Amino acid sequence: MECQEEMVIGMHCFPATASVEISELYNCVAGSGEGTVVNLSPDFPIPEEDIHRDLAFPSLEHTRELSKAQRNSGIELPAFSSVNEYREWALQQKGIPEIWSTVKKGWSLTLRDRTDIAERFLSEYGGGEYKDTPQLNYVLFDFCSRMLLPNKYHLFQEAAELCERLAKTQPEQLGRFRDYYKENLQKEHLERYFETFKEYFSCFNDMSQTLRNV
Repeated sequence: MECQEEMVIGMHCFPATASVEISELYNCVAGSGEGTVVNLSPDFPIPEEDIHRDLAFPSLEHTRELSKAQRNSGIELPAFSSVNEYREWALQQKGIPEIWSTVKKGWSLTLRDRTDIAERFLSEYGGGEYKDTPQLNYVLFDFCSRMLLPNKYHLFQEAAELCERLAKTQPEQLGRFRDYYKENLQKEHLERYFETFKEYFSCFNDMSQTLRNV
């Protein structure tokens, strides 16, 4: 502000109605004069030409492109009969940081050989949409595939199909490889990957808008 005075304005967000309510908290009052629009988003970069444009929602076009890419990749999208039905579904979805919190607890406990407690945490993963077993390897497979939707999802789909094919055609070799990996490599790899994931998610809030545009 040109006057260099400190002021505090509160904004209450209501996702159910897609509306906000502004309140003057400190050293300010509502006015009738025109001001400069400043678009800010913690999750999405605002193009320079839209920074001061009223009613600018650049993320909507990006979301449409994501949906198109998902359909082209053969990923089924949920169908909704109304906007209200979609809103109710969207409000129930967990964000990546919230999902990671569950994965992190289960992963840490698994590394400490507390698989019984780990499975209790991992059973909360996915908010009812995840139907597989609540064990770390299965959860990590699903979690990583979600992180890389839509363009890299095929890597996980192809890996699953390859394992299924090998289980039918080369069961003994696959079994020997699985046993060797579990006995000699799994623990070290899981510890190293865990540290990598923790470091990434420690600054995820700053990087989330980059992730959404990868």
